[in-house]
Amino acid sequence: DGRVSYLYGTVHVGKMAWAAPGPQLQAAVAATEVLALEINPMAPDFMAEVQASQDRAAKLDLTGAEQARLDAEADAACVPRAALAVLHPVMQAITYVSLSGRRDGLDPAFAQEAVLLGAAQALKRPVVALESVADQMAVLLPADADESRAMLNETLDSLKTQESRTSLRRISQAWERGDLDAMDSVAKLCGCAPSAQELKLARRLNDDRNPGLADRIAQEHAKGKPVLAAVGTLHMTGPKALPLLLQE
Repeated sequence: DGRVSYLYGTVHVGKMAWAAPGPQLQAAVAATEVLALEINPMAPDFMAEVQASQDRAAKLDLTGAEQARLDAEADAACVPRAALAVLHPVMQAITYVSLSGRRDGLDPAFAQEAVLLGAAQALKRPVVALESVADQMAVLLPADADESRAMLNETLDSLKTQESRTSLRRISQAWERGDLDAMDSVAKLCGCAPSAQELKLARRLNDDRNPGLADRIAQEHAKGKPVLAAVGTLHMTGPKALPLLLQE
């Protein structure tokens, strides 16, 4: 209908040097009227929805060993041990994964979503969420206690072996090169033979969410204003890649 929208792949960490948008992204920002993100952390009810989602998740009474592992990751990330105490233990571990990238110059503070949110605020441009906080948190926080504990310990294991840090570094390097092929499998990203649980989680985090993301992007585009949709770059890979679903 005479409108052009844009799809932009992000990584949820970044470098200060990446904070200034390149020419293609600048052009896309200028040509659109709505910013669409996976979730909108600036929404007034964002934190309340995060807390409600945590309340619905399986409760975990940590063993002494599990708490000690979380404390060790806090020490490694140079944050007070109690700083993330309000978060569910699984979310604490996931946060330590993102913070581990700082040892490679990668910081969540410089994620592209933050840069784009700042631009949208400066331009007084509406920001829409492609997913609800509840839907996204349901993927990250299993409702089953045994599954939740397994996810906690596997995430802590990946931190101990540096596997998660390696994956984060490889994703960021591939993103910087624009190399989607380097991101099209869990094995390539971790440089390992992923377990069945890791493959299952990867499907939940990416492929299973892509149809809903594609539908929401199409809905926003159909409302009459050109959209810049920015989602994690891994959503551009695999048999259910967003560009393929949007073409369909």
